[in-house]
Amino acid sequence: MDRGRGGVVILEGLPGGGKTTCFHRFIAAYANSDVLFLPEANPPPWIDGLTPSLSGWLGSRYFQLIWEGRLAAMRWLRAAGHALLLDRSFFSNLAYLHAAKSSLYTVALDRFAKLYSLENAPNLLIVIDLPAELALERRQRLEKLPVPWCLPDFIDRLRRFYRKILPTLLPCQIYFVPGELPPDALWQAVLSLAGPVLPTPKQRSIPPVPPHGMTLLDNAARTWRLGKSSAPTIWQLGRPAKFFQRQAIWHSQTRGVERIPWHRPSLLK
Repeated sequence: MDRGRGGVVILEGLPGGGKTTCFHRFIAAYANSDVLFLPEANPPPWIDGLTPSLSGWLGSRYFQLIWEGRLAAMRWLRAAGHALLLDRSFFSNLAYLHAAKSSLYTVALDRFAKLYSLENAPNLLIVIDLPAELALERRQRLEKLPVPWCLPDFIDRLRRFYRKILPTLLPCQIYFVPGELPPDALWQAVLSLAGPVLPTPKQRSIPPVPPHGMTLLDNAARTWRLGKSSAPTIWQLGRPAKFFQRQAIWHSQTRGVERIPWHRPSLLK
């Protein structure tokens, strides 16, 4: 395919596999390119106090609507010639519902089949895979995991979805990369797969983000307790953007600093 237009790469996999670390390394490597980066679809940082209510049926419905909006945005962005790199996708929504034995899984699967088409299929789907026990061990080093993410049976079912079920849903090939690899080897393995799909970084200088824009993003990150960013501040659709472990924010001239509204196509134009 033409490396200058419309390639879509999706990173999926079990928690603790290094997926988000690779995602942030892509941001650094392709900051000087025409790639748009879609992070995980977490709730906005300013409603953290409400996240316990986003569990069960309500939470599943919330994430399904977010991903349906993202699919619509992806369709528009691809038609406009943008390349996309995603840290998780609608497949994560299906994987969670399957692993949680949710009654909404069948409904979401049917909804996915109606929304999804070959025009939405990724050019490349990479699943970072590792044994469930190792996934749990790695994540629990970093934080106390909530239910069901701390349950071995849940992680086993999550892995089964990626290895056994997801390949039957998609027309494209899925590449499984072992998450047990050392970090640099994992990055090189993922990069070797994604490089031919993404547009080549351009040999041109990008105007730096103005200090005022950097200050606004940094102040918002402190207010929302987003932690430190391991990726550089870059331009996304003409707006300065900064990526964190679970969030991505940008500064819009009309709306100020906000979570990047990748699920709202009308706000991206």
